[in-house]
Amino acid sequence: MTTESLWRLQKAVYDSLRASATLAALLPPDAIYDYVPAAAPYPCIVFGDMRLKAFDTQQHLGFEADLTLDCYSRYAGNKELQQISAAIHNILHHQPLVMSGHAVVLVAHSAADFALEADGETRRLRLNFKIISEPL
Repeated sequence: MTTESLWRLQKAVYDSLRASATLAALLPPDAIYDYVPAAAPYPCIVFGDMRLKAFDTQQHLGFEADLTLDCYSRYAGNKELQQISAAIHNILHHQPLVMSGHAVVLVAHSAADFALEADGETRRLRLNFKIISEPL
């Protein structure tokens, strides 16, 4: 387990999200970010907090990762974020994830939190996923 595993995991999740026509229909082009540019259009998805910890067995050196995706919208109400949440859930939850150098054992959507940001206009959806993997 190395922190390089987090980058591979982020890339695998990014590739899965980008491959979805359903999600693409809900977002402007290129609206999935690691770092959000100042003029980014809404809605958008941003890779948030990630945590990596050992998940070893006697036979395998695996890892467990907690991954957060933050989604932002200026839509009046939660409908847009609820649609994005459902799309991301269908793409990732209990679905195969192709990760370089790893066999992904589990992808589980563990939480979804909706909130209105301090500006009073921007809504945030925070999606949490638990991912368990072992090296090939």
